[in-house]
Amino acid sequence: MTVFISRNLSEASSFRQQLEAAGWQVIGFSLLDFQALPLELVPASDWIFFSSKKAVHYFFEQSAPVGLPRLAAIGPGTAAALAAASGRAIEFSGNGDPGTTATLFAAQADGQTVLFPGAQNSRRSIQRLLEGRIHVLDLPVYKSTPLTNPPQIDADVLVWTSPLNALSYFSHHDLLPGQRLIAIGEPTAEQLRGMGYAQVICAEMTSEDSLVAAVLSL
Repeated sequence: MTVFISRNLSEASSFRQQLEAAGWQVIGFSLLDFQALPLELVPASDWIFFSSKKAVHYFFEQSAPVGLPRLAAIGPGTAAALAAASGRAIEFSGNGDPGTTATLFAAQADGQTVLFPGAQNSRRSIQRLLEGRIHVLDLPVYKSTPLTNPPQIDADVLVWTSPLNALSYFSHHDLLPGQRLIAIGEPTAEQLRGMGYAQVICAEMTSEDSLVAAVLSL
């Protein structure tokens, strides 16, 4: 059995290691191009909230926090990347689910100013969920654009890690007979359903371990 994931995987990837140990062939690459956006000014804030490892990478590649804002991450993977990049303790880490994470974070950051480094075309899931509870400062630090000619993927299972990755692929190709679809979260699942693919398994959390569990459940 072969599984594709729309993410560039290292040899140390938990997703790769667990599924290969279970006998799966794993293919992983992104269908997006990423480019840093120049940062001229980083606003002061009480918190800086990171929703992805990409946001961590492109923020700390160019800048450092103004003052000593508290650091927050959407989930454990992003928190680990943030701790490594900042060299500081992470004062809030969610579980990867936007709804649950927003509720927990609001209890700590209610009424405060929160900076959100992220993609230029971000869906702003956490920001929208926290509307009226915090003062939001959006800071685009990178942009992602779909590949102009993504290859067709002949795998038994296709795992989609963002709505834009799914859109990039299915704008050029149809689902092959027998292929199964897994989405990392509801926004990605909604993107797939909106393109006519009703049979989508949504991982319980956004971690690689949760994606592995979804694949092995098939």
